Amino acid sequence: MAKMFERADESEKLALLRAARMIGAADLIGLAVADSSPLVRVEAVDAALASGLRARETLSAALADPDPQVRKAALERLAAQKDKLDAAVLDRTLALAVRDPNPELSQLALTTVARVAPRMRSRPG
Repeated sequence: MAKMFERADESEKLALLRAARMIGAADLIGLAVADSSPLVRVEAVDAALASGLRARETLSAALADPDPQVRKAALERLAAQKDKLDAAVLDRTLALAVRDPNPELSQLALTTVARVAPRMRSRPG
């Protein structure tokens, strides 16, 4: 599947990632988060969060992405799916995000911290 992914165009990569999510192909998610297409990188975040595969690594990569839209999408998905993530993963990824060079994204990260903080405090840990 990895060889197919490397030769695929953007729409094929998106379809392969949706399949990877269903069958648990973590290696494909790892390839996708480093893809040249921002849409594919965002889909990698979706796949990682939905499947629980490589969530920490994928979020860290997405929050350090050179494209601010990928970083923003990662933050939005992190906030929406916070219940699927371990508190330590949330803490590490949000700590990275609040230092974003883009002030809008840094503020979004702080807002996300405020939204997930009550949940993080309530979990043993």
